[in-house]
Amino acid sequence: MKPVLVYSGPGRKAANIKAMAQLYDRSASGSRIVVCVDMLGEGVDLPNLKIAALHDTHKSLAVTLQFIGRITRKGADATIGEATVVTNIADPEAEKKLGDLYAEGADWDKIIKRLSEERIEQELLLQDVVAGLKGKGTLHDQLSLWNLRPRSTQIYRTSCLEWTPTLYTKVLKSKDQTWYALDEAENLMVAVVHREEAVDWGNYQTLEETAYHLLVMWWDQPNNALFIYASDYEALRTEQLASVVTGDSARLLSGTPIFQILNNVELPLAKSLGSSRVGAISFTSYFGPNVTEGLASIEKAESELNNIACIGYENGDRVLWGGAKRKGKVWQQRAGTLAEWVEWCKQTWKKVSAEKASAPNITEDFLRPFRLTSHNSYPIAIEWGEHAQNAFSDQFVDFGPAAVPLYLVDLDVDAVQADGSIDIRLSSETLSATYRLSISGSFPAGYRHIKVSGPDVGFKKKNKDVVPLDEHLAVDPFIVRYADGTYSYNCYHIPTSLNAGRFPRRAA
Repeated sequence: MKPVLVYSGPGRKAANIKAMAQLYDRSASGSRIVVCVDMLGEGVDLPNLKIAALHDTHKSLAVTLQFIGRITRKGADATIGEATVVTNIADPEAEKKLGDLYAEGADWDKIIKRLSEERIEQELLLQDVVAGLKGKGTLHDQLSLWNLRPRSTQIYRTSCLEWTPTLYTKVLKSKDQTWYALDEAENLMVAVVHREEAVDWGNYQTLEETAYHLLVMWWDQPNNALFIYASDYEALRTEQLASVVTGDSARLLSGTPIFQILNNVELPLAKSLGSSRVGAISFTSYFGPNVTEGLASIEKAESELNNIACIGYENGDRVLWGGAKRKGKVWQQRAGTLAEWVEWCKQTWKKVSAEKASAPNITEDFLRPFRLTSHNSYPIAIEWGEHAQNAFSDQFVDFGPAAVPLYLVDLDVDAVQADGSIDIRLSSETLSATYRLSISGSFPAGYRHIKVSGPDVGFKKKNKDVVPLDEHLAVDPFIVRYADGTYSYNCYHIPTSLNAGRFPRRAA
């Protein structure tokens, strides 16, 4: 079988490349089995894999389902056939986890089925997108198209009858190297540009900076709309690029229609915004709690909004929309796959192109943070900060020397002190620690976290060093939920209007 070994660690890059090359080799000298440790994650493209054995299933059922989906991508029917997954239902731990879920309610079997079906549907959609992109170009020979993660777009209105996406090379520099993948049927193109330039921090002829830029273009022909993502919009000259590939028929969608992305967003909270003084060139940026000042200035017509990033809820889901009216740029919180990016672009177009859309909700009903001197209501729940929640599987909590994945650590309100300070308990199956969140105007930052019991806790992001918990919370604070429906982070309170009105009493 000629097994090969793939695992992470210092000095393994060359050996792993050689092992994967042998695995892809379909000749008699190629490998027929691969042994890996936590390496077949997102982006694996092994269509010829026939049988996969999981030595240890993931503690998260959802992650296990996702993993299975990635290792059972369909190969050639003539030589491989349909993929099959065999599950050991005799595993007491797996059976117990499913049993615990089913015990909570009869609908859990439907929910688990729906979650797995939705994930499979997304995977099949991405598979179709990647297969289409392999129709023309050589980019898929250089890197895996499964792993690309665009997260923003510029939008252009077009009037052309056809486009020529391969002309993107016209705006590149003469020394640039580039590869592309094109799906002509779906009007989707992906390109990577390799660029070497002199360093800008000194005059050296022998030193150069190397950069790889990603470019994604999708032409929605029925709606005459062109969507362009660039890892560096300025470096890839996207406005000139749009003109070249459409025969000078592209016009950037900018101005106030960009802010129609905020329509239908409930409980909006601005995380950052930029404004310019009316009649002046000066530009001011506001972040975190300072957005309250920026919103007030806009409401008084002293300044106009240039860009904003806002979180809220839409159709029951938590969302982040960001937009810049001058650059015509729109972005989302999470980078998605190519298939998800195209679907997101469709959703974005419906908002920004709506001719009879209601006026953009720029300031009305926006939630605004106010500085706390003490907790105004009783805390009932603690959540990880927004950044931690958005990258749940790539982070760890260190209880002394022991590292525990973030998704296995629970947060609870352990106690509330007489002065309103909140004791927050962090716990896994075997480890726990308690930290106290106190608020006072006498503290330099207006708040502080001190350890009450247990080991010192640290926070670690993937491929980053461990930082003390209080240092992490300064950047990505706990979210404290209160009995009155409001919430706070560190020493800032977010009043929330949750007046649902009165419902008539049901007749007896």
